[in-house]
Amino acid sequence: MLPSPQGSFRLFSLFGITAYLHWTWLIAAFIFYRISGETPIVFVAEYVGLFLIVLTHEFGHALACRSVKGKAEHIVLFPLGGVAYVQPPHRPGPVLWSVAAGPLVNVVLVPVFALLWMQWGGPMDVAPQNATQAVIRHLAMINIVLLVFNILPIYPLDGGQIVQSILWFFVGYRKSLQFVATIGMVAAVCLIGVGLFYMQSIWTVIMAVFIFMQALKGYAHARMLAFGEQMQQGMNDMQNRMNERMRQMYEQQNPGSPGSGPASNPFGGQDNNVPPTSPSGNDGDDDVFKPGRYEKKKYMDD
Repeated sequence: MLPSPQGSFRLFSLFGITAYLHWTWLIAAFIFYRISGETPIVFVAEYVGLFLIVLTHEFGHALACRSVKGKAEHIVLFPLGGVAYVQPPHRPGPVLWSVAAGPLVNVVLVPVFALLWMQWGGPMDVAPQNATQAVIRHLAMINIVLLVFNILPIYPLDGGQIVQSILWFFVGYRKSLQFVATIGMVAAVCLIGVGLFYMQSIWTVIMAVFIFMQALKGYAHARMLAFGEQMQQGMNDMQNRMNERMRQMYEQQNPGSPGSGPASNPFGGQDNNVPPTSPSGNDGDDDVFKPGRYEKKKYMDD
């Protein structure tokens, strides 16, 4: 089941996807207004524009997930960005498309804001002459900043998840997740240092801490999957050794019996290095120790 948007206000539903606004978003709006120095009209216009940019970005994630037969039920907007709660099919292709669709929305918005700037933004080398020019210019820059920030290869940002999905094709889900989560934690620690000692920005530090916590969560999930794989391999090895020992005991007690040898197992044992065939003929889909089945179940539970 997808997480519920607790502490949020319902805004509207579109295409079966419900958008919510977290209560902290309103507090952040008040704080930003006090430190922005903008007039109320300009600030409200820019903040509403930022709201729409982030919202369309998250709808890109959600609709892309729906297009690959995944689940996407709601979007929540937080002060540090939006979150589209999605569950694409547990395969690298659908996950890659669901993640990449968000930044692609910002790419589409770049020429849109360029046209607005050409029409009403005024010359680039001249300061804004009115509120309309200021709002258009600021929103165009905000969209570019969000695009560049989101595609940084730092998990859990979109760029980090894109890298993880690509690596998934080659090294599997667990190893790709563990790699990008490690990179994300290292990058977050560096960003905390930059925010404290160079930029002296509390918002940068807060964002870096959020990135670190999410990357740590991804790393813990990858380690749990590794433990499950080790347990499964240990059980398979143990059963193989038991089967081999039983074969040897049977051959010792019945040295001349027909059918004795590695190809015959009178005790019903089975070499676990060969995938079993289920009675239903699904080539082992009913095997509870199948790695793919374990990873899929765990992914869906999260």
